Amino acid sequence: MSEIKVNKITPRTGTTITLGDSGDSLSIASGVALTDFTSTGIDDNATSTALTINSSGNIGIGTSSINSKLDVRGTGAITLNVGSTDGTSARLTLDATNGDASGGDFPLLLSDGSDLLIEANNSTSDAEIRFRNNGSDAIRIDSSGNVGIGTSSPSAVLDVRDETNGANFIVGGSGTTNITKIGGGAGDSVTVYSNSTTPVATFSTSGNTLLEGSLYLGGETSSANALDDYEEGTWTASYGTSGTNTGYYTKVGRLVTLNIIITGTSQTFDQITGLPFSSDLATGSVTFGRLLSVGAGKDRSNVGGNTSGSILYLYNENATSSSLTTGSGTVRLDITVSYLTNA
Repeated sequence: MSEIKVNKITPRTGTTITLGDSGDSLSIASGVALTDFTSTGIDDNATSTALTINSSGNIGIGTSSINSKLDVRGTGAITLNVGSTDGTSARLTLDATNGDASGGDFPLLLSDGSDLLIEANNSTSDAEIRFRNNGSDAIRIDSSGNVGIGTSSPSAVLDVRDETNGANFIVGGSGTTNITKIGGGAGDSVTVYSNSTTPVATFSTSGNTLLEGSLYLGGETSSANALDDYEEGTWTASYGTSGTNTGYYTKVGRLVTLNIIITGTSQTFDQITGLPFSSDLATGSVTFGRLLSVGAGKDRSNVGGNTSGSILYLYNENATSSSLTTGSGTVRLDITVSYLTNA
């Protein structure tokens, strides 16, 4: 058995000691301690340092300025390969609990041979997967599988929040065209957009629905199947010498239905003005409806419109006069009339 003992090497720089020959190995027996050992690197038979282990036990590959336990640097694309040659999983464990990579209290980044798995684990079974941007959570997947975007506490399978601009969910093509956008509007309403700026429908918290276009019924898209307007409101009717009263109207598409009560004593009613929508009349006067008798001994009457479509005329039963006399008593007329409008 050969033995080499060296107490001192002179000079201390530029001296090379060669042990063995090509193919030989150098082994350090178990239990032997190397004290005061310093390495400037492991040479790859070239003139530069390939690997450095500093006094803290940190390893640098491609660098001697080590900033972490393993610091790998180089030019071009750098690849760190973790592989399995027997078909089992290849994994990277990240144990920030006790560092022993055991006990199921650490997350994993692994491949099972075909898929990439990101697995969160901890001792209380409530681990979450969090994607961060500039120090803040951008996406969070909680232990129930709920996904939160813009929120750290998702309350549904997909919970999207934007506390500044209102939540927006966009599906479709590129830019602002060929997309469907759902966004939070004023007062927590929900607005659906056909592109990023054009609203199609708004659903308010009060239960109201606002449609920006027409509503097509029966699965057809022709104009005959379009309900493009619905409106209710009041209008002020003027009649007789100086009578006025508040009436009500309902407009569905082009169809307008008016309700008005007029009263008077010793008056002649010839017309009612103030219609909320003009009637769609071609020429001449048109009879809209028929009234009950206006008083004892008086004629029944008709209601018609003029060519401008802005006036209701009151006729006697035979349309021989464009006026209707109430007589000496107080008379009340309840009028309901429907007509078409182009408004």
